[in-house]
Amino acid sequence: MSNFLKRVSLGAGANAYSQVVTIFIQLVSVPVFLSQWNLETYGQWLILSAIPTYIALSDIGIVTVAGNRMNMLVSSGQAVEAKRVFQSAQVFTYGMCAAIALIAITVGLIPLFFLGGTDEKNALLLLVLSVLLGQIGGLAESVFKATKGYAIGAALSSSARLSEWLGYLMGLFLIGNFTAVALGGFTGRLLIVFIAFMMSSKRHSHLKWGFREARYGEIRMMLKPALSFLLFTLSNAFTFQGFTILCGALFGPAATVVFTTYRTLARVAVQASSMLSHALWPEFTALFAQGRGERLGSIYKRSSLANLAISVGLSGALFLASGPLLTIWTHGAITLQPILMAILLGYAAVAGCGHLPRVVLMATNNHTSLGVWFALVSLSSVALGWVLAPFLGLSGLAIAMTASEISTIGLSLIMVRNLLQNLREAKVGQFA
Repeated sequence: MSNFLKRVSLGAGANAYSQVVTIFIQLVSVPVFLSQWNLETYGQWLILSAIPTYIALSDIGIVTVAGNRMNMLVSSGQAVEAKRVFQSAQVFTYGMCAAIALIAITVGLIPLFFLGGTDEKNALLLLVLSVLLGQIGGLAESVFKATKGYAIGAALSSSARLSEWLGYLMGLFLIGNFTAVALGGFTGRLLIVFIAFMMSSKRHSHLKWGFREARYGEIRMMLKPALSFLLFTLSNAFTFQGFTILCGALFGPAATVVFTTYRTLARVAVQASSMLSHALWPEFTALFAQGRGERLGSIYKRSSLANLAISVGLSGALFLASGPLLTIWTHGAITLQPILMAILLGYAAVAGCGHLPRVVLMATNNHTSLGVWFALVSLSSVALGWVLAPFLGLSGLAIAMTASEISTIGLSLIMVRNLLQNLREAKVGQFA
């Protein structure tokens, strides 16, 4: 097996591990927490733990952009410049983390109606600090990504989530209040982030932790593509939450449960294709930096065929198995509606196929125009769903989601084609 195939296989395996960790935590959390808490207490914990998740957006994509640039620079033999990018990203990230931590501490001193007392406030502060630790872990992951160690970084990131969750359980069973649970989670994440810090510091002679080589100009250069990454995150959040809210407003809670359950099942195909796409991300970045357009194009075409087979094949298999799966999963509470399931699995097949060209653009920091388009399409798709749903029911929402993915993949394919053509003609490369 070539080094390339070995790296991609390990990366896909690390992404599969991430999916397993996510599914495991989702399935086990509810019964475990309810064995110690009642529904009201667990509900309060869910609200507390949901608040800090939005803080994960605070780096506005700088770490991702920095990781791409570091990979490009290392791949083209410019390790000193890569160090400057890395340390500039550290300054930005540490500055944002310090500011948010200060705000969180200040807010903890203010009486808030949804925080009943000291226990809730302390827990919220610790949860915020855990999210900020995740930002530091992202910096370590960018080092692995830039030094052909994507699989290690991805596995450590998933292990940090798992370690944090195990810490929650330790606090839950040993003491049982919110502060103890949050402290356990913070300690669990801190352990893995420290391990990632130590391992990443030994990956490359120039990619060292520190501030001496940081430059304001580097941060300013990364802001535009970083904000475009933020657009993708916000658009995804708006699309998923927007359709959920729209479904609830038009059809009520029961229909919302049906729609979200179907959508979750359909997105298994999207998540499967993303495991391959994300594993190829650092390879695309390195080839782009080296100006190897033919090689990048060849890998892109072959992996596109693999993605097509995964997305369409798995979507078809899920359709055939969706009836029994729904019966087992929901204990018969949700039955199969073939037309709705077929449309949502069509959406999943399109979304899965569209993941790879999107990754090519994001891996090479050529995603800005697509980010703007995606934001506009996401807003328009919810509006289209609002128009179609009164006539077509839940299928109208599914059609609107599919139309959004089709328009996005169309632009993605055109942009990738132009990128590869320009790269072959040596019009771009390096850090364009």
